[in-house]
Amino acid sequence: VTPLAAAELLSLAVDPATGTLLYQAPDLVRMEALLLHYCDWRVRAPSALSFLQNFLAAAAAAAATGSAAAPCFCGSSSSCVSCCCTGMSCGGGSGGGSREGDAAGAWDAALAEAAYRLLDVSLLQQLPLAFGPSTTALACLLLAEQQLLLLPAAPKTAAQAATAATGAAATAVQFVSGVSLAHLAPGLFECMELLSRRQQHSWN
Repeated sequence: VTPLAAAELLSLAVDPATGTLLYQAPDLVRMEALLLHYCDWRVRAPSALSFLQNFLAAAAAAAATGSAAAPCFCGSSSSCVSCCCTGMSCGGGSGGGSREGDAAGAWDAALAEAAYRLLDVSLLQQLPLAFGPSTTALACLLLAEQQLLLLPAAPKTAAQAATAATGAAATAVQFVSGVSLAHLAPGLFECMELLSRRQQHSWN
C-alpha cells in the first residue's frame, strides 16, 4: 500500500470552525521522530530471517574471538578450540593463525549458506506457521551446522538433543543472548526433526 503524502495527511486534520490546518509539515516530522524514539527505531516485526541473521552473527563472533563456543578449524577430529585463536595446532606446534582465520571465515560463509538454504525450505513448507520465528531460525542454524559436520541430521533421542544443544552454534547463541534454548526457541528439536524431513522431501 502506497503511503499518503504529507499534504494529504495534513488535510485530514482541519479546524471545523476556521477551516485551517491543525498541523504543519514540521509537526508530522516531530511526531514521527517521537514515535521512533519510543520504539527504539524497531519498526519491523521480528522474522525468522532477522533472527537467523543475529544468530549467524553470534556464531561468527564466537569463532572470531576464540571462545569455547567456537568450533575447531584446524582439520582435527578432536574438539579442540583454542588452537584456532592462538595459532597453535592441535599437536601443540605453531599452526599459523592466518590459515585458521581463513578457515574460520570459510566456515562462517558455508554455515550461512546452508542455514539460508534451510530457511528457504522452511518458508516453502510453512514451518513458521507451526513454530515461532526464533525457533525456526535456530533450527535452520543447528541443522546446517550438523550437516556441515556430518552429524546426525536431526536429534531423535535425548542424547542427540543434548549434543545439538551443546554444539558450537547453540553455545554461541546462548552465550551472546544470555537466554537458554528452552526460552529462546521452544519446540526446537521438534522443529529440527520436521525441517529435516521436509528438506529430504524437497530433494525427492
